[in-house]
Amino acid sequence: MKKIFPLFFFLVFSNASILYKNKNYCIEDFYYKNGRFYYLRSKNNRWYSTSTRNNNLEYGYYYDDDNNTCEYNQTLKELHIRYFDYYFLWGLSGLLIGFSVLIGFILAILS
Repeated sequence: MKKIFPLFFFLVFSNASILYKNKNYCIEDFYYKNGRFYYLRSKNNRWYSTSTRNNNLEYGYYYDDDNNTCEYNQTLKELHIRYFDYYFLWGLSGLLIGFSVLIGFILAILS
């Protein structure tokens, strides 16, 4: 049971991708430098660049290696929440659990 939780968190956070709607690509990372848009494609993990200013990015997708497609995260669709709200709740849960453990340690040391 101890090994299932870290594996679950790794799988949830390792598949996060972004849909680059201009070219219909699934990308892992991006940045802007000197007026150019650089992005890392999920398909081959290579960096590409373009000079277009209108970059339509949509979060909440993951790259499916078997079908080579960018698919929307079904968990978000089932919960009817947005990508940022979902990960905000995960972060808030982590902070609350960490704070509870910290208080437990402090109470154990003081008693």
